[in-house]
Amino acid sequence: MASNPIQLPPPIPPQLQLVEETWGPPEQQGTFPPGPDGCSFYRSLARQLDGNPDHYWTIRDAVLDHYIREFINQGGQGGLYSRYTAFDNNFPSHRYGPFFFALSAPDPAIARPPNELEGDVLLVICNALNIRIIIWDDSYTVLHQRGAVACPEYHMKQVPDVEGREGLRFDSLFHDESGATLVDNLLRVKHDGQPLDIREITWWRDPHPEDWTDNHTLHALGEKDTRTRIPYPPQQHREYKCYNEHLPVVERWQKPDLRKMIDSFTVFTVSVSEPRNIRAALDLMDYALQSAPAQEIPVSCQGAADFRPLKRYVGIDAEFSPVRLTDGDVLIESAGQDETTIRQIIAGREEGLCTVLTIAVDRHLVFSFYLLHMLQNADETTVRELSLLFERVIFNQQLLKLWFNYQSDIVVLDATIAHMYQGTPRANHMSKLQGGWGGPAELITPTFKVHSQYFNHQRPNHLQFPQGQLGCELHQPGSNHTGLKCPCAETGNIDITTILDFICRQLGYTRGLVGASDGDIATFPITNMARSWTTVGYRYNYGKFTDSLMGTDRLHQLLSFFKEVPRLVGQRFNADMQSNWYTLLKPGMEREQDMMGYNIGDVVGIALLMRLLTTTDDRL
Repeated sequence: MASNPIQLPPPIPPQLQLVEETWGPPEQQGTFPPGPDGCSFYRSLARQLDGNPDHYWTIRDAVLDHYIREFINQGGQGGLYSRYTAFDNNFPSHRYGPFFFALSAPDPAIARPPNELEGDVLLVICNALNIRIIIWDDSYTVLHQRGAVACPEYHMKQVPDVEGREGLRFDSLFHDESGATLVDNLLRVKHDGQPLDIREITWWRDPHPEDWTDNHTLHALGEKDTRTRIPYPPQQHREYKCYNEHLPVVERWQKPDLRKMIDSFTVFTVSVSEPRNIRAALDLMDYALQSAPAQEIPVSCQGAADFRPLKRYVGIDAEFSPVRLTDGDVLIESAGQDETTIRQIIAGREEGLCTVLTIAVDRHLVFSFYLLHMLQNADETTVRELSLLFERVIFNQQLLKLWFNYQSDIVVLDATIAHMYQGTPRANHMSKLQGGWGGPAELITPTFKVHSQYFNHQRPNHLQFPQGQLGCELHQPGSNHTGLKCPCAETGNIDITTILDFICRQLGYTRGLVGASDGDIATFPITNMARSWTTVGYRYNYGKFTDSLMGTDRLHQLLSFFKEVPRLVGQRFNADMQSNWYTLLKPGMEREQDMMGYNIGDVVGIALLMRLLTTTDDRL
């Protein structure tokens, strides 16, 4: 049975939280004119533009200066002179005073604006500052909006009358960078009892005695701590506890007061192992992206005056496991083939297919799609629903999918999709790039390792990764060993390490952080800054990448711990878990906190890194 779209409540509007402004004593708040000088709008705007509402006069003066200059220019390049002259002549001065005065104290004219032809104070302010302003009411309905959509966007809330008086004022609405709005929306969906199963997982670490000392503060003050020092446990000995709603109630840890814990981290998880749940999961993903922090942020494209919203993005990773033809399968595939083809079939008898496709919306929501399990247990809806997943996520140009070193992931996804459409033959290709690491490359004849009566159709063009040699702004030209070119521009799949290299190049730095060998950064050639997409940043792994950018983030220790889980679990059981780890990532792993931590850590880290890159003011 095909899945139905999930019924979702209207989301809490877009990532905004109120910052109350107070002007004067309580008895004056809400009186007309507010502030009481009519400048609460400028104060609220100054809080967002400058960080200090007391600097409102600089914004007011910039607006008045813009208005005067347009009159001096008398129809220069801006073409606003005639319009501003009409505003000045037609403005209802009996109600607001002269138009110039309304620009000086704009609250009344913005709160209850006249006809647009008589005078548009808000439009002049937007023109002067080259911004876009949206004003909301108490019910989060848009009252007014002015300014070009390509300009940076700022939000205000118009506070209603107080006790029947005529007063209105404006408060700042900031983007919610904490994700609280997203969490509120997810809790509403979770509690509504939708058929989609949303479960919470929380990790925390009990405070070690040293966590409660203030040694860092004492050291900064040049004083000495006279208390007995207790050795701080190394990372492999730190014990993280986990509250996991995938477990029966009797098997769960009791969740403590997380305000007293160290490195606490809560995430909502959705596991999809049946095709009928894919559509609902995708609807929830789109719903969550509407209120996730740091989405669609205006970024400079051509110059300071050209801003466009960044596309929505998710962190993504594909775990894969080798699937091997049995000897009997090899005999079947080799029947009637010549000796060379048989040798190539044997060379390609083992292939990696995607077991789990993991997607993170910021740090709060993670989806796990068990692709290989669904292929091995196919029904009449499997191909249709999986195709929808690939259409709406992997091949959706309007959604950025951020990977870390995705060279192998794209090949595995391509092979996994190929198994859904076995009516399209697979071309011979090299086992890897010529000159790569390890043994010599060899030509292989790929075969299908998973079969079903539902996999006999032709692969559609819109589910094909681009082929050829062309590169993009992030990569030099080049194709991989299966003929695929970089998937950035045409599918929206991007390696986050190349984004950082691109930022470094745009800022004029001669060397990036990724791709250089240890101890060799000083001699790393500039021409290598834009790499071919097939090139992996060897000796600069995910751990080093997060250490470089997230070393001071409170989640860094926990994310690093997640990455070390296979090795630490192997030490615990005195077994080699690293080589077998990927075969354990399958339906049912939700009950295992170590596996879920490992699976979640990478995609959450990537999403947080992108948020850091797009919101930081630190050019270094």
